[in-house]
Amino acid sequence: MTGSGKLSRTTLIASGIGFLVLAGFLWDIATSLGYVPWLLYLPALFLTLLLPGRWAAPGLAAVCTALLWLRFLHSSTRVNAAIPAALFNRSLGTAILWLIVGGCLLYKQADTVLRKKDAHLTAAQALAHVGSWEWAIATGTNIWSDEQYRIFGYAPQAVPATYDLFVNAVLPEDRPHVLAALDSAVAGNTPYDIECRITHPDGEVRAVECRGELHLDENGRPARMSGTVLDITDRKRAEEALRENEERWHLVLQGSNDGIWDWNIRAGTVFYSPRWKAMRGFEDHEITNGIDEWKTRIHPDDFTRVMENLASYFAKRKPFFAEEYRVRCKDGSYIWILDRCLALWDETGTPVRMAGSETDITERKRVEEHLIQSQAELHALMAHIESVRETERTKIARELHDELGQALTALKMDVARLVKGLEAMPASGETARLLDKTRDMQDLIDASVQGIRRLVLELRPPALDHLGLVDAMKWLAQDFQKRHGLGCTFHCPTPRLALETAATTALFRIAQEALTNVARHAKATYVAVQLEQAHGEVCLTVADNGCGLTDGAAASPTSFGLIGIKERARLLGGTVAFRGRPGRGTQVSVRIPWEPVA
Repeated sequence: MTGSGKLSRTTLIASGIGFLVLAGFLWDIATSLGYVPWLLYLPALFLTLLLPGRWAAPGLAAVCTALLWLRFLHSSTRVNAAIPAALFNRSLGTAILWLIVGGCLLYKQADTVLRKKDAHLTAAQALAHVGSWEWAIATGTNIWSDEQYRIFGYAPQAVPATYDLFVNAVLPEDRPHVLAALDSAVAGNTPYDIECRITHPDGEVRAVECRGELHLDENGRPARMSGTVLDITDRKRAEEALRENEERWHLVLQGSNDGIWDWNIRAGTVFYSPRWKAMRGFEDHEITNGIDEWKTRIHPDDFTRVMENLASYFAKRKPFFAEEYRVRCKDGSYIWILDRCLALWDETGTPVRMAGSETDITERKRVEEHLIQSQAELHALMAHIESVRETERTKIARELHDELGQALTALKMDVARLVKGLEAMPASGETARLLDKTRDMQDLIDASVQGIRRLVLELRPPALDHLGLVDAMKWLAQDFQKRHGLGCTFHCPTPRLALETAATTALFRIAQEALTNVARHAKATYVAVQLEQAHGEVCLTVADNGCGLTDGAAASPTSFGLIGIKERARLLGGTVAFRGRPGRGTQVSVRIPWEPVA
């Protein structure tokens, strides 16, 4: 009802009460016995139950009591003979009035409690999204709660609640199942408890859970059913999302082929997935849920390291836990695993749960070991080849210098004597022709000697063996400037560096290769070479002002010159850094451990 409707109803009730009280009072004036007026006051008192105020009945009773006794006092002064009867009647009427008032108060109190409970029930149903219903089977009468209407997409009491309204709301695919469940419940065969889908008037589909209880009449026949309807749409969606996530999770696990574990640290129990157990050669029932199933199978050589890293992670000194270690299998063999996990801490910083996965990396470890071994063998071979190459270079340079150089020197001396002999002969055309030819031979021999000398220097500069690395570097810078026409300087604050022969040769070859790259690719006009010793290292730096080395060129597998520099440094346990700036040149820095030789 509207507010104006309530006001009209209240006014009408109050008018009726006032009329009855006035009629009773006028009647009381007409008689002196006092047994008739309160018979009209009683209906007025009952009408107060329809008023919202709790204290309307006591108030009206007080007014009626006052009217009764005022009339008695007024009448007793004139009709003394009727005083006992009037006193009895009015006392009886007053007692009945206040008994009725007590009943009214109890009724109002019970009504208030009932209304509060009904309001709480309605609020609880709305909060829980649970509707209630009652179905009189014989008459077909249905009663729905407000929330039941809302669940089915209607405003409360907007349409009559009927059996057909419910059935027609059920999706056609679910309807046969729902009707069969209702029939079975009415027959008393099974409880009515079913999930189905319903359609709102606007077409929205919702999922509901219907439950009901059958009530029998005094003859044992089905009389009515009452129950609830719970909107489980959100739960169904959550279940579907959970199912999809679980399917996705299982697919990921199966695809990754990892073993999963979940450690409840407080309870001391661990969940091990079947794959985790199978990785170690065990069946599912052969492994308990204790943490020792994991700890006792860690390889003794890895156990301390794993436990220390785990403790560091628990103390939050490490951002994550990821370890590679060996674990013992059922047959006594060991496999390599990669263990990765995350933990949860409580408010005091104590770890309470930890979960992770294990990946079998045994094959990867075997490949890594084979690769490391192959690389070691390759490096050893490269070192041997480099040693043999340097030995051969030295040998070839010595033979060129000693054998071919001496032969060319002797030939040059013979040709010089021949020139003198021809110059002493009488001049003639034939003599002049032979003299020119001999002088050409002399020039050719000189060029060959110079070529051999240059070849000997490139193969193995004598200064490298006789004067040391610093003087050999000075010669290399001067020769580079002379041959390529580029400015080249060399600086070394130490006049002499006593290094092993292998280190001396490697640093010289690295500088030689770096200068060759500058001449071929840098487009530079100046290059500086610096050699220094500090902090237990020897550092060689070659810097130019050319176009600059790009990152791609530095990492290219076809940059054989740079690869050779890195390999020579690596054989000595050193490091190489290439720094290129476009348009501002390139710097090559090589650092090797310094082991001075007396």
